Amino acid sequence: MRYFIAVTVTIIFLLIIAAAFADEWGDSSIITVEKAALRKFDYEGGADVIYLGKNANPDAADSDTDWVIFKYTYVSEQVTQIERTTGTWTGRADLF
Repeated sequence: MRYFIAVTVTIIFLLIIAAAFADEWGDSSIITVEKAALRKFDYEGGADVIYLGKNANPDAADSDTDWVIFKYTYVSEQVTQIERTTGTWTGRADLF
């Protein structure tokens, strides 16, 4: 249960940070994507979220090119960097 709460709090924290930087990134689409109908997560070792993908289309295929994908970098279990791009969920690792 503690693990679930920690992961949930971490994800919420990261989404708040991402929304705060929407203007700095010069792209307001992140705010629209917050209402995404489809979300995917890719974990490292079952603990830390490495990639978060969002798509406004609830029927989006992993190969669709309009996924908004976030990559999280950790140092000592703390998020130190968040990168954002668009592309396919299946090709997420090649986007960064």
